[in-house]
Amino acid sequence: MLITAEAMTVATRFGMDPATALAVVNSASGRSGSTEAKFPKFVLTGTFDSGFTAALMAKDVGIATLLGKDLAVELPLAEAVQARWRELAAELAPDADHTEIVRPLEARNGVSIRAASRDGD
Repeated sequence: MLITAEAMTVATRFGMDPATALAVVNSASGRSGSTEAKFPKFVLTGTFDSGFTAALMAKDVGIATLLGKDLAVELPLAEAVQARWRELAAELAPDADHTEIVRPLEARNGVSIRAASRDGD
């Protein structure tokens, strides 16, 4: 979800329509559950209502990272993801949906990751 949000921020800032950028990702090796389901349904539409909070996602990433540490497994990417989730989730309302993780990225970068046909934010 997070890397897709960052990639979509770049694509949108570059001037690509978010739906088109997502279609390109989904036609290549970058596709994932986030690109195929979450972004089209919850981000491009602006509904942000998947039913799983950003706070819970940040907590779960932390649990996974802690498990790696407990097992003496180096997880530098997981640790970076954990730090980024905590940072961005802290900028959202406590009950914000995890798909809203795009909102701080949009605000910081002056973009709106929505389908071109959507009015408003």
